[in-house]
Amino acid sequence: MKENTATVQAHYLPSALRALIIASAFWALSLSLTILSGSVAAIAGSLIACLAVDRWANAEPIKQVRTSTIVAAAAALLLLNYAAVGLVTRSDILASMLSPIVAFELGEALNWFGLCLAATTVLRSLAQRTSFGGVLEILFVATAFVVTLSAHRNGMIHRPFFIGDYALIRGIDPATILMTFGCLAVIALSALLMAENNQRRLPYHFAILGLLCFSLAGFVRFFGLPTPGMTDDLGLTGQEIAGNSQQKENPFRDGENTAEDKEAPVAVVVFRDDYEPLNGSYYFRESAYSQFNGVMLDYTSRGDMDRDLIESFTNTELTAEVLPQAMDQRKTVRTTVGMLVPHRNPFGLVSPATYINAANPNNLRFKRTYDTLSYAPTYDFEYMLGRELGRDDWSDELRNKYLELPSDPRYRELAESLIANLRPEYADDPFAKAWAIKTYLDENGIYSLKNDHAYETDPAASFLFGDLTGYCMHFSFAATYMFRSIGIPARVGIGYSVPASNRAGGSALLVQAVHGHAWPEIYFKDIGWVIVDPAP
Repeated sequence: MKENTATVQAHYLPSALRALIIASAFWALSLSLTILSGSVAAIAGSLIACLAVDRWANAEPIKQVRTSTIVAAAAALLLLNYAAVGLVTRSDILASMLSPIVAFELGEALNWFGLCLAATTVLRSLAQRTSFGGVLEILFVATAFVVTLSAHRNGMIHRPFFIGDYALIRGIDPATILMTFGCLAVIALSALLMAENNQRRLPYHFAILGLLCFSLAGFVRFFGLPTPGMTDDLGLTGQEIAGNSQQKENPFRDGENTAEDKEAPVAVVVFRDDYEPLNGSYYFRESAYSQFNGVMLDYTSRGDMDRDLIESFTNTELTAEVLPQAMDQRKTVRTTVGMLVPHRNPFGLVSPATYINAANPNNLRFKRTYDTLSYAPTYDFEYMLGRELGRDDWSDELRNKYLELPSDPRYRELAESLIANLRPEYADDPFAKAWAIKTYLDENGIYSLKNDHAYETDPAASFLFGDLTGYCMHFSFAATYMFRSIGIPARVGIGYSVPASNRAGGSALLVQAVHGHAWPEIYFKDIGWVIVDPAP
């Protein structure tokens, strides 16, 4: 009885352990590449191949088969499997019998089962028959975990999506899960090495390894991970500012712009409701330049301007004084924002109406977390044609504040020349006029972070009537001045613009320093502030 137990421990325990480790590596690789049926099939194919090779590799007549023959047979199996998957997924009969979705799931299962069965057979056969096979096996496991978790590099805490989404929508720091994955990977690699040696000391080795790994996880939990540095070329980040006590400073920072650290993450936005923007980008407004200070547009110091903005953080709940209109053309979107660096003001999706303080899942990772309620537009631009401007409750003085601009007559002259060729039916349409101005900047502007416009008295004029080379701040100020010059109330919104493709179907969206953006906004009657953003 003791001999049988010793035999089981000496052979079947390391074999089963190795099978689990290799299967977990294939599972990790499959997670971001296939659906659930594919991942389950990957585990099954790998387990079967591992156990079969360990059981019969040294048995007759397989022992006499050359290694090259086994590799060739595995390759042939892959080709046959590929053909079978094609028959399943392209078969109209099977799709009608099982439904297209079931046929697709079956195809994914066959694909990953065959792939992992063949690959594991080759790996285990090489490990059994060659001196370098064991090294290849360990390298594969290491590569599988590294590739799976590599998307998390450079502070991309929302990736890989299957980890980021699961953690962030539950208020968990993804770093905790990632550290657990890392610890398990270290243990798995070490287990592969120890499985070849004295199994009697395996529990002792595992205990020491586990203690070391989870001590590291605990250290990171309490002291945090290093995060990339960042630039602040739009003035969005920094110490929190209460109310409208914004510091007066030049928003044009041409000489300070640098491509370094632009990839640094600044926040994570978790979508509680699905929303796809019509223009291909998610806009997150933080503040606006709306009041002309005699030199350029600045933050307003008036209590009756920009009443739709929420200019301070809260420990409870804050709602904007003025909400957007045309609610039948909007969708209510709830999001949770986790700020990775301090910001001067809160920001929210498009037209944030309410900010609600939220529990911070990790004070070392997030500087502040809060929930937002936004009324995101679902209308297309044709909906804007024929619309009037401004609000009925605006006084003449307030309306004029949204029309003030530098005294340079060239703004009006250029704007009028751009709208002169509009078709007669659109000659008096505010949105058509704005679109003509936007189109001019789209087609003639050159985007560049490096220029010297900031040192001019009017940087927007230097840009617009000079080389037309600049970045978002130049385009937005120039467009806003031209809008105002022909009687269109406008302001410059600032915040972040993130390509919708970055979300990639997940719930979490990473906001990076490079996404800092400025854009023109126009106030349309019975609608609210509408973004009309030049895109050179």
